[in-house]
Amino acid sequence: MNTNVVCPKCKADNCTYNDTCIKCDTPLVGDEVRILDKTADLWNAFLKLTDGHPDERNEFKLCVHRMQDILSARMAAKLTEGIFKTFRDSVKNAK
Repeated sequence: MNTNVVCPKCKADNCTYNDTCIKCDTPLVGDEVRILDKTADLWNAFLKLTDGHPDERNEFKLCVHRMQDILSARMAAKLTEGIFKTFRDSVKNAK
């Protein structure tokens, strides 16, 4: 199992826990991944709340999943450039 991340700029091997390349300081983790991690923090913090309506937990979970869906779609569009059309693509084509 490969536990390294290859830098897209300089092709250096990096540990999967690095946020930036050890050789050229290029970001290895996008903003979407950082935000995605925060959705887990939101969920864990929400679970610590007490005295709520019985439906709140499920409703909050659905909202967290929706945020994760949006972030995942953004990451997929970046990783598979040209396959998924983005808003930026539609604006370029409209001109």
